[in-house]
Amino acid sequence: MLAQAADLVDAVVPAVPLRQYVVSFPFEQWLLAATNPKVLPAIARINYEVAAWYFQRRAAESGTGGKTHVGAFMFVHRLGASLNRHLHVRAFDGVFVERDNEVLRFSPAQT
Repeated sequence: MLAQAADLVDAVVPAVPLRQYVVSFPFEQWLLAATNPKVLPAIARINYEVAAWYFQRRAAESGTGGKTHVGAFMFVHRLGASLNRHLHVRAFDGVFVERDNEVLRFSPAQT
């Protein structure tokens, strides 16, 4: 697990600011996720879509032009019993901007 995390940081994640979120849900939702394999990916997708909307809205409000892309990755954390789960989310603190035939440029979120 440690080697996978090190590889992710060294080879995949660009050197840009990250935000960390911990997402937890009521026991009933995690029980449903534990018994239905389609639920956890849906929870993760919804969480990503909300984060993407937030960062893209902030970029638009600050006048960032071009097509924007948001990046994030998540891990399911099991704490104790297999039903006591939460998500660890790392989202790039800003957007990657795509303009006519240019390399993607990172635009940090405005605080």
